[in-house]
Amino acid sequence: MLERLLRRLLWILPSALGVALLTFYALSFVPPDQIAPSSPHHRYRSLPLFFNVSPADVRTATARTLAEILEAPTGSERAKQAGSELVRLGGAALPIIMPRLDGLPVHQRTQVLLALGPLARRMQLSEPADAENPETVLRFWTRFWEASEVEFRSASARNAARRWMQYGDAGRERDMFRLDTFALAALFELLPLDAGTESSATARRALDVIAHVTDLDDRIVENATEAEAAACIARWRHFWMNSRTNFVELRGSDRITAFALESRFGKWALAELTGASPKSESPLALKARVRMTFLLSALGWLAALLLALPLGVWCALHRESRGDRLTASLSWLLFCAGPVVIGCFFARALGRSLPHPGLAFTVLVCVMVARPFHLTRARVTEFLAGNALKAGLARGANRSHVAWREGLRDSIAPVLAGSLLELPSCLTACFVLERVFGLDGLGQATLDAVTHADVGRVMGLFVGMTAWGVLGMMLSDLVLALAEPRTRSVLFNLERRA
Repeated sequence: MLERLLRRLLWILPSALGVALLTFYALSFVPPDQIAPSSPHHRYRSLPLFFNVSPADVRTATARTLAEILEAPTGSERAKQAGSELVRLGGAALPIIMPRLDGLPVHQRTQVLLALGPLARRMQLSEPADAENPETVLRFWTRFWEASEVEFRSASARNAARRWMQYGDAGRERDMFRLDTFALAALFELLPLDAGTESSATARRALDVIAHVTDLDDRIVENATEAEAAACIARWRHFWMNSRTNFVELRGSDRITAFALESRFGKWALAELTGASPKSESPLALKARVRMTFLLSALGWLAALLLALPLGVWCALHRESRGDRLTASLSWLLFCAGPVVIGCFFARALGRSLPHPGLAFTVLVCVMVARPFHLTRARVTEFLAGNALKAGLARGANRSHVAWREGLRDSIAPVLAGSLLELPSCLTACFVLERVFGLDGLGQATLDAVTHADVGRVMGLFVGMTAWGVLGMMLSDLVLALAEPRTRSVLFNLERRA
């Protein structure tokens, strides 16, 4: 039994992954003008869908930008845009730019280095005006690189960042500014995960430098609350997750993992796993929606089961009577009509224009009662046709007493096991009824998410429904094993005991 349940449980992971991949692929066909800004199909539309055969890094971006600067006419808009991109790459591009200058003519070296003029001011280098003068720019950057080349090493940057985080004096700050974006990887490694009392000052110190070298003014203010500081840290971590490859060079294992992570699906999965994905709705509002949907689904399923058991026993006792035929026909009619038809009928007949959970609950019970009712009816009918009825009559009990006491008890386990398999269908019916009756649950939110390709919500819903279905199958197996004698021996591998 434990092996069977464990097998069911282990199937949740591949099932959820398969559903996630198929859903993500289907949402990639949504028109671009209808995609939500938070969707990975919008934020990472320049990346491949699942696998990136040639992931870009700072070396790739720098080479592309240098080619743009050299090919574009001097002073043109194209050259200005390429220069702005080179300044954005900042100090992380210097170890790539400076060695390449030796292979360029003097006028091209000057053209490239003049584009770095704003970077010299951001790095707070001495005499930054020389970096904007064509006659002195080559000497300026050559002198700087000869004095500072050794600092542009990963180990040196980590040591400088560690000293800055520990002491926080003006000299250490100047060292970090001189490294510019080359120090981002080391700073994000040391950035605290939370914003507690002790780590808030450390996080503020790190983010001050990060905001300066990236030209993004998003800092932790002096009197910020813990929640505001945590939100600022989360925004910067999201930035780093999206922009890391613009400032680091992919080598070894990083390039292997980038094969999957530098794709739309990889970016989305990493953001969800690390909690860095942008939230389109507040956690409290989402919690209220989930509570509404699952409470309606669970109560409707339970009420349908409790109604189906006595109704099925009564119809089995009055088999082929007018009441039995009418009840069976009506149950199948309600099941085939579905929640949309029945819900619209109730809403139009009663003139309900406002949200009404009671009507949604009633319709859900009407739709879900058919399967457990017919299972109970067939089970009790089979029970009454066997030797159990004769044994009961021989003991002096009447037919009704045998059906209600022994027949009902014999039917509970298989009917409950069959009803547990209907949990995903019940949840889907809830989504439809929430839309029909205007309830503030997951139904409308799911429709909006599918319409705007809000991948996070759609994937969460589909994966959750998959796990919900597997959980229903596990509970169904457990009920049959514990309460049904004829399957207990099979599930526990006890058939050889006889």
